[in-house]
Amino acid sequence: MIYLLYWRSFNVPPSGPLPRDVFMRDIMGVFAEPKGNVIYNFRRTYRLLQKKSNDVFGQPFFKPLTDRDEHIEVWLRLPIFDTSREFDDIILGLAKLTNGSLNVDLLESLTGKKINQEVGIGGSIDLLAVYMDCIPIANETKENILLGFHMVKDLRSSGAAHRSGRKFLKKIKQYKLEGMTITKAIEKVMIQLTQSFRLLIGVLDSFI
Repeated sequence: MIYLLYWRSFNVPPSGPLPRDVFMRDIMGVFAEPKGNVIYNFRRTYRLLQKKSNDVFGQPFFKPLTDRDEHIEVWLRLPIFDTSREFDDIILGLAKLTNGSLNVDLLESLTGKKINQEVGIGGSIDLLAVYMDCIPIANETKENILLGFHMVKDLRSSGAAHRSGRKFLKKIKQYKLEGMTITKAIEKVMIQLTQSFRLLIGVLDSFI
């Protein structure tokens, strides 16, 4: 009966079971984590990684955003409108929060290497890859960790930050985003990043 009254409040017929977190929050009035919420999972895992890195290394894995950009973590969301502009804005935000904020000083101290084009370390993601090579993890784990960061880098450099063209379409195809709505594509990128964070947390857990 409660289930029917809940959907009646929206003036729509029920189309499936009421999610447990919605039932607990809206009907029982108690806190429940929205486990299926992509944004919630992304933010929560990002913060857990930061805390874990502080516990292990005494430094965050991602440097804090500047005052001008600190709104990004709170602002990040799934697209409100299914438009290319929304896609570009969110990818740029993800790039600032992740790739652009990787703690290069920490990675340099852990690897003994510096960003240097001549030796094949062209940026922060390459330096992260060098760190992955310094620790005992499976190649598959390493590739899955780096995948989220590469997705954001490639979608930003081929489209969001520059004129879109064949290179952008190639990357869309490479990451199997072809034919998806903007919302679903962003969702997939954020789910992959969340997985990258979780795997990194697992790596840091092994040091404790």
